[in-house]
Amino acid sequence: MKNKKLMSLGASAAAILAMAPVAANLPLIDNNVQPTIVKADSDAATTAQYLLNQYTSRLTLKTNDIANIHSTDVGAEYVSDLIDYNGVARSDLGRLFQNGKTFDKSAVQQLASYQVQVSFSGATSGKEAIIPAYQVASRLADLKINGGYLSETINVLDANGQVIAKTILRLTAQVPTPSYVTAFNMLMSTNLQAEAGKSADYYKTVQSLTDNGTIVDQNGNKIAGFNDPQTKEHIDFGSLLTDDGSTYTKDKLEAGHYHQTVLIYLNDSLAQSVQYADINGQRVSIHRTAGQSPYIEFNRNINVTPAASQENAETVNGTVTVKPTITSAHLYNAKGEMIADRALPGNSDWHTDRKLTLADGRILYRVSTAEYILSSQVNYSPKVTPNESTSSTSIKGNVVITQFSQHKILHVETPKLSNTFLWRKASDNQSMSIIADRALPGQSSWQTDQKAVIGENTFYRVSTNEWINASYVSIN
Repeated sequence: MKNKKLMSLGASAAAILAMAPVAANLPLIDNNVQPTIVKADSDAATTAQYLLNQYTSRLTLKTNDIANIHSTDVGAEYVSDLIDYNGVARSDLGRLFQNGKTFDKSAVQQLASYQVQVSFSGATSGKEAIIPAYQVASRLADLKINGGYLSETINVLDANGQVIAKTILRLTAQVPTPSYVTAFNMLMSTNLQAEAGKSADYYKTVQSLTDNGTIVDQNGNKIAGFNDPQTKEHIDFGSLLTDDGSTYTKDKLEAGHYHQTVLIYLNDSLAQSVQYADINGQRVSIHRTAGQSPYIEFNRNINVTPAASQENAETVNGTVTVKPTITSAHLYNAKGEMIADRALPGNSDWHTDRKLTLADGRILYRVSTAEYILSSQVNYSPKVTPNESTSSTSIKGNVVITQFSQHKILHVETPKLSNTFLWRKASDNQSMSIIADRALPGQSSWQTDQKAVIGENTFYRVSTNEWINASYVSIN
């Protein structure tokens, strides 16, 4: 039973507090100072501290996560005002610190009539200050918008008014990162490489931007519309200008150096939210003119090299995989000159359609219109189609079989979305032929127990009479 006299005094005290003027300078408190707990009644003190310890004392949430928190423990006089007999906190704030758990019901019942003192402190930043009871609701409302801290101190008192248990609950509210775009960061090459003969109109398309970089917001996320070659955003591409300033008018590029001005206009939404723009980490201006959409202006250079000689180039059709031991593989132009700001990551796959042999003996594979990678930095896998004739996919010669003492694991090193066709050994051990409708997927692993060698070719067995070319696998 609650003490009626104490309840009455508590109500009067609350009324007096509500009419008290606000202090000009709120006193400061330090939550690192531990309270003095008088253990006059050791059993009650132990139980009280055990109960308070069931709160989650520290919570860090986003401001929108506390939007539905309204009631607090302001005005609570007894333990039963904080927690009901079912072990559930009575206020929204209390249930937040309860954090989905249930308080020990027997402890609540034992301490229900014990008095409590509840006080609050908080700050938007810096050291916390005591918050009068009548200001707690407004501080909580401010917390939902501006973030900051709110601490609730709960003291449990014995019959003599001495503190026998105490806890300090602290809620930190963080304002979430704005979902709107505040930064327009262009991460793209402004020094482009091309071979003579490339279409000049390509440099008047959005694809010439998306092929050479991305545009991201303040969080590194791609900005919708500006990374799609089919975008309907307003982007103006200036004419290609030669070094003497004249406009280049031919359909195909000739060897030489060109430069171009590009204007990217911000749509209505971005015009309102974007605060700054960068290109490769360098701040650039956002031009704002009355009656016109804001725009960002930048220049790019196009260095066009002579087309590779057909005498030292051959057509291929396959995939090059950058060796996994290489962190970053530089790209080269058709003359074998390194492109300083272009590279491919290790263990990545790229389609290639041209193999180029330079005068100095270096071999390059083409991975984009005018960019090549050294053969020494990749593994090449030719594309095999099931339509090849049997005569072109068979090898004749004596097949030498080696039986392993124990099974080994082989890993297919070709790209994940490609297939490597299997081979069949002739019953007379005099040939191997491809099986047009049987293949293993790239980046898969299989057991093998035999090796077959025919001439300079090696195969590993993966089923009764199905073998895979050793050129495409690694063995553990």
